[in-house]
Amino acid sequence: MEFFAGIDLGKRKSQIKILNQDRKVVEELKIDNDPKEFFRIFKKYKGKIDVACEASSNAFWVWDTLSPIVRRFSIGHTSKIRWIAEARIKTDKIDAGILAELLRADLFPAIAIPPKRIRELRELIRGVIRLRRQALRYRNQVHGLLGRHGIPYKRSEVQDTKLGELVRGVELPRPARLAADALLRLEVGFFSAALLVLELWDVTRFSDAKHLASYIGFVPGTHQTGETLWHGSMTRQGNVLVRWILVQDTWIAIHNHWFFARMYDRYKKRKGNTRAVVPVARALLKTIHRVWTEQKSYEELYKEKTLVG
Repeated sequence: MEFFAGIDLGKRKSQIKILNQDRKVVEELKIDNDPKEFFRIFKKYKGKIDVACEASSNAFWVWDTLSPIVRRFSIGHTSKIRWIAEARIKTDKIDAGILAELLRADLFPAIAIPPKRIRELRELIRGVIRLRRQALRYRNQVHGLLGRHGIPYKRSEVQDTKLGELVRGVELPRPARLAADALLRLEVGFFSAALLVLELWDVTRFSDAKHLASYIGFVPGTHQTGETLWHGSMTRQGNVLVRWILVQDTWIAIHNHWFFARMYDRYKKRKGNTRAVVPVARALLKTIHRVWTEQKSYEELYKEKTLVG
């Protein structure tokens, strides 16, 4: 006898529904989010049960608890589950039942699960990213503070650590000085490569750079019906952190490398300052994919004159 379980995970409690291969309900219960409880309930099925839940912040400890004792554990792509089985009436019991049914029918849209070590390092690097984003907001506040006190400055004077040097060298009222110093102390260093490695972890999952771009939501949306084909703005569905750091790195590349600067200037004439960064970011992503998969340095690709823009 085969069994299929859907788990609707909550913050403190989770709803579980277990079906057999004939769609009959074997168990339906709500339990505390305690690893011991999950282990006790699923161990009795002796490895003859498939389990599924939606992706969420607390899905991975359940994965670590149950994957050694069940036949298969799948974590689902939240958006795709809603596309397949959106319900007008939504309750925890119904959601758990839908997950079990999708699993039984082999329609469950599972995502790839990185190793535990990668997930632990991701948690660390994502904390750094939150600090980095906060630091960028603080830098913008310092810019506003300078503007409110009528202090002129050039763009080249406020890049990287130069902003701190500028603030320390100008006359500011004491309250503004204290505020600026406090904001600047929160600047955070960061390595983009660490984020890319931890978030993508296995680049061989993507057959080419186009599939990688699709994964991070850096491709245009498409709507096709009959003979009508329409392309819209970026889907923005995918890994938000990779998309964010890619845009940050693209601006750095534009300011520091003639190849990407020239490409940006070319697109800027047609798309405007902000939108022109998108095709440049795609070109940078292609370069990153090639460096990673071909095991070549950027300098080698540049010398081969094979960069694509």
